[in-house]
Amino acid sequence: MTKLTDTQATLLAYAAAREDGSVLPPPETLKARGGALDRILRSLLKRGLVQEVRGADPEATWREADDGAAIGLHITTVGLDTIGIEPSGVVSEVPLKSEDGAKQEVVACGDSAPGSAADGPSRQSGPKTGARPKGKLGLVLAAVERRAGATLGELVDRTGWQPHTTRAALTQLRKRGFPVTLGTTDGRKAYRIAAEAS
Repeated sequence: MTKLTDTQATLLAYAAAREDGSVLPPPETLKARGGALDRILRSLLKRGLVQEVRGADPEATWREADDGAAIGLHITTVGLDTIGIEPSGVVSEVPLKSEDGAKQEVVACGDSAPGSAADGPSRQSGPKTGARPKGKLGLVLAAVERRAGATLGELVDRTGWQPHTTRAALTQLRKRGFPVTLGTTDGRKAYRIAAEAS
């Protein structure tokens, strides 16, 4: 299993939670900036956990290509797998080749292709057909489907993930159409599948 630092895991978890899978901009809570952040991103790129993609938004630009095109960094299927999240299967823009010449699939982590956010948020009436996840994401879903739901600590214990990765997984479930909510009952804060409104 690929070992990640907390900073690397945080960057990948935030990218997984974004609709287009973009690693940038980094979360405001991340302490690494400037040269330190650059070294971390280069490490993720070298390991194939993120991939360069043309056409990045200004705030998500990693560097500029020779022709002036904005290059961004998006999480790859390998990156998602490393943090235990299954890709939604939506392929994003065509990636550039990595330094070793290999071309890797880059996935958009949300339900729509990059750039479609301008159309506004999609209204989801329920889970997508055939969208029931397996693996650890399936374990998270099973836990939040229980009547009592599951606390963040219980989900962390069940999956072995860090809290930020667990929250990214919950975001993935929401994007797949599972109405996961956070509520407090008798002083216990837990994630649950929201009851359907009748």
